Amino acid sequence: MEKLLKSRYKIEEKISENPFCITYKGSFIGTNAPLIIKIYRRNLLDTYLIKKLHQKAAVLSELNHPRIAKLLDGDYGWQGFYFVREYVEGQNLREYLKERKKINPEEAREIAVRVAEALSFAHAKRVVHGALHPNNILITQDGSLKVTDFIVEGAMRAALAGRAKLVVEGDQAFYFSPEQIKGEKLGRSSDIYALGLILYQMLTGALPFKGKNSLEITLKSLKDLPSPPSSLNSAVPKYLDDIVLKALEKDPWLRFSSAEEFLESLQGKAIILRKKELEVPEISYEPEEPLEVVEVIAEPDERIKRAVTREEVRKSQAARWIIGAIILAVTLGLGYALLQVILTR
Repeated sequence: MEKLLKSRYKIEEKISENPFCITYKGSFIGTNAPLIIKIYRRNLLDTYLIKKLHQKAAVLSELNHPRIAKLLDGDYGWQGFYFVREYVEGQNLREYLKERKKINPEEAREIAVRVAEALSFAHAKRVVHGALHPNNILITQDGSLKVTDFIVEGAMRAALAGRAKLVVEGDQAFYFSPEQIKGEKLGRSSDIYALGLILYQMLTGALPFKGKNSLEITLKSLKDLPSPPSSLNSAVPKYLDDIVLKALEKDPWLRFSSAEEFLESLQGKAIILRKKELEVPEISYEPEEPLEVVEVIAEPDERIKRAVTREEVRKSQAARWIIGAIILAVTLGLGYALLQVILTR
């Protein structure tokens, strides 16, 4: 049974579902042009979250980049808060990997480059993905790539019950950064970690942490160190080992400092630290106006000379006048108070 949304969209078959939202395929009323509708569950929303999602929709609608699926609409409706985005013909990276198990290192690098381009653009606009995983990386029929669902669910996931539900029920938690698992604030570094995991999976056909269930896998990701991808796939070059392991550092400060730095390392096939983040700014000691020589008495019967500007002299004189006025006012106040005491006796 078709349902209408905002008298503009038709909600059709369900595509996927997680503890926070349901994703449907839909279409425009009138043209029947396909689109994707993602609805956040009404029972998880309060006034604060609705306001936050409205703000996020306004920001996301401005993300115009060839590697990012375009957000078309976002509002609060009868089912909850919904986001409408462009429909991308193709398959997600999870399906792509399922068919191939693992892909050659050069193709994996190229896919990671395209995702890093999307992240770099979004981060420059102060947008953190916060839920990057193979399901929302789409590979189109012509071989291009688009990242979807730049929706920050951090406010919902911050609740202990929400985090626990994700860890126990879904495999989305496999792509959580250590700080994300611990409920700390999401940041750009969390997206870098997630892309590191995805690149590891593309290179080896598996994630670096294994366990009997999602909870055990998640806990291992907090304490265990990942083995190099080349230990599972000898075709992986050393530079990709180095890049992946840097992206998967437990401490966010030890990862790439930005998606741009990650991107440049992938493109340069070596860990590259951005020069502008390491440069020490030059400090000029040139005065803004010509110097003049002013005599200053330092000790009795001794004169020294030093170079100062006219402005410095003016400031020094003004400071002396202010200090003198304060001392005079305090002295007069104390004298007046003492006189009052004497007269009242």
